[in-house]
This record gives sequence, C-alpha cells and structure tokens, in this order.
Amino acid sequence: MFAGRFVLFWGDESNAKAITDVCAQQMCAYTTKNDFIISSHARLIADIINAKKDPLYRFTREYFNSFKLTMYSFPNGITRWENVSLLSPNIIIDCKSRTLTRFWHYQFSDSLSTDEAVDIFIQSAQKQIHKIFYQNKHLRYVSSLTAGIDSRVTVSLLRDYLDKVTFFTYPNPVCWSDILVAKKIAKDIKLKHIILPVEPEKATKTVKILERSLLRWHKPFVVHAYTQLFPDNPLFLRSNISEIGRKVHYQEKMRQAGITPPGNPSGWFLACMWLRFRTTDPDPAIAALFDDWIVKVELESLDWKNVDLCDIFFMEHHMAFWLSTVNLETDFAMTTHAIFNCRSTVSAFLRVPYEERSNNNATHRQVIDRLWPELNAYPVNPTRKAWKLFVAEQKEIALAAKQKRIALAEKRKRKALAVKPPKAPRPRHRKNLLQKILTRLLSIFKRSPPKP
Repeated sequence: MFAGRFVLFWGDESNAKAITDVCAQQMCAYTTKNDFIISSHARLIADIINAKKDPLYRFTREYFNSFKLTMYSFPNGITRWENVSLLSPNIIIDCKSRTLTRFWHYQFSDSLSTDEAVDIFIQSAQKQIHKIFYQNKHLRYVSSLTAGIDSRVTVSLLRDYLDKVTFFTYPNPVCWSDILVAKKIAKDIKLKHIILPVEPEKATKTVKILERSLLRWHKPFVVHAYTQLFPDNPLFLRSNISEIGRKVHYQEKMRQAGITPPGNPSGWFLACMWLRFRTTDPDPAIAALFDDWIVKVELESLDWKNVDLCDIFFMEHHMAFWLSTVNLETDFAMTTHAIFNCRSTVSAFLRVPYEERSNNNATHRQVIDRLWPELNAYPVNPTRKAWKLFVAEQKEIALAAKQKRIALAEKRKRKALAVKPPKAPRPRHRKNLLQKILTRLLSIFKRSPPKP
C-alpha cells in the first residue's frame, strides 16, 4: 500500500496515465488546453504556455474574503492562470485525451469500531516508520510539536526512534498555547526540541522566491527559519491528514446552521460548505464551479448511503487543494513525508461513525493510550484558564511527590543512625554447673571447697 506524497505515472508516450496520492499531498497541476503539460508547480506551467491571469480566480478570492474567512482552497481546482488546473485526488488523468476517471469509490459495506480502526492505523503507520528509519539511516529527521493532538500521535508512533528525531515548534499567534504545551511535553519526556526563531525582517529573499514560484503561500517566514536551522535537508515527518480521523468541522457547522445534507451532492450544498455555512444563498457562479467539480470527479457515482459528503469534501477538496500548497512551500527547505496519507489509514478513519469520531478525539486518544498513554494527560489546545489549572495541578502533584520523597529519605536516615541496644550478657549456666560438680566431689573426699 503506497503512502506519503507522490504522483504515479504508468503507460508509454501514446497512452500515459497519472494519479496522485490519496489526498493529493503532492500537488499536480496540468494544462486543460493546448499541449499537455503536467507539473508540481502551476506557476511553471503558466510561464511555459504564457498563460493569462484567470479573472475567475480573483472573483472567487474576493467573494470568499467578504465573509471574513481564511482562504483554504479554490473551487474546482482553479488556479491564478487560465487553462491551468489542479488534479483532484483519487482521479486518474489520461495524459493524451485529458479524460478524468474516478479510481476510488469508497465502497464501504460496513463501519468499523474505534478499536478496529486504531488496529489498522497503528499497523500501517508502524510499518512505514520502520521502513523509513531502516532504509534511510543517514538522514536527519524532524517533526513538529504543538498543543494539538495530531503531533502527539506522531510522537507516540516515533517512541522507539526519538534519539534520531528533532522536534520543533514555531510561534503561532492563533495558537498561543503551542509553545507552552510543547515545551512542557518535551521537558517531561526528554525530547530533542527547539523553538524556531521566526524573523520576518531576514526572510525577504525567501518570501520573494516563494511568491514567485507558488500558487499561494502559507507561512514563508517559517520556511526561512527552516532553511537556517535545517540546512542539511532533513526528512520532515508531517502530522497532517490524521485530522481526517477526528475532524467533524463541516458536520458541526452544518448542524448549527440547521441544514440537512441532500441525498446527492449539489453545487449549492458544496458552496455552502466551502463558506463554512456562513450563508445558505451562495453566489450562483460559485455554485456553478462546484457543479462542474462534481461532474469532473464523478461524485455522483459514489454510494452515499455509506459515505459522508462532508468527509469527502474535507479530504478531496479542503485538504487536497490547501495542504498540498503548504507541502510545496515546505519543499523549499526540506522533504516532507505525510505518515498518515495512506489509503488503508484514511479508509479506516472514514469508516468510524461520526458519533464516535466526534467524541473528544476518541480515535486519536486510543492510539496514544496504546503507544504512550502519559501523553493523554496534557490538555489539547487549552484555553488560558484551562492551562493555568493544569499547571497548578501539576505543581501540586510535584509538591506532593517531593514531600513524599523527603519523608522517605528522612525515615531511611533515622533508621541508619539509630543506636542499637547493647547485647545481653551470656548466661553463666555452665560455670554454675561446674561449681556444683566440684563441690560435690570435694565433699566426697572431705576437702574444703576451693575459693570462687
């Protein structure tokens, strides 16, 4: 079973086909007209064919921003340039005719319990990790550590290889607790851990390169920090994709908005989901883009009795068109391997019922319980109040443990210094018996007894 980031090609010049990894974490852009060109960078294709800017891209961006949302992905895989599109995951493209055919139909005849899904996940992940470390002994390995639970799952999977992995955390104003929680975990379980020094004023050159080469960028200042701290091109073991096993963001927003999902996918519903259900009346042009995407990726062919549309959208649209750009940005500094980007893992996650997945990250917590249960004691993305309570509890526990150690040490000291009582004199039974015998003998011979 393939895992990680890749684009798979097969065939020959007259009949070549290609497909991305299960969540399209290796970006794959291609031309929709003229000569067929396929590349990891849409900008490179645009330069080769001298493509014009696509006005639909700007309209989509401005419309999305009007809802004060953070831009993740663009409908239908559109890019900034005309005739340049992104290939969706689980879709085979014919490099000659450009026809698209769905490869994976998610034919789940039965659901899995959390225990069964965790069994599949751990087996798949541990096989990968063993092969990675066994076959690439010369590489340096890095991984991120945050206040979230995904990175904690990665730490638990890497438990036997911690001496070969450096963990890092970068300042994130959105997640203020990342550094505090990461430092606490790293100190307690003795991880090699560093805080990335993000210095925007020194990253000007890196930012210009990324702006010139990428479709969109995520955190170019962090990428610059990567290049400074990891100049030897390590392998970055990324924790993303595992949120497919716990993320129910779209389902929750849908229920809050009071919307019932349609029996079959529709452009209107996908547009509402794309806008986080901030509106139930999306622009018709946006809905039309999603209608085109539904046809292009053959969503109507799926068995919607056993598949949740929110899950498929999150995986094949949100994660594919957003996270692939983040990976491409990181490639400027180091190679990224997505541990959880494996079809067996993803299918196991998706087969766990929504109610179980939404129960306080049940799947992920069970993975940690099996591999490193102590990591579940730390709060996940805590509020400031929750973090203060946790720290106070930890101090009380540490103080109680210290007092117990002091009391035990004092008890041992008293025992070592205690004066032993003097030994009692030995009884003089034998001397008295001998005296009696001598007295008896002397009396027999009528002699006076000897002086004692």
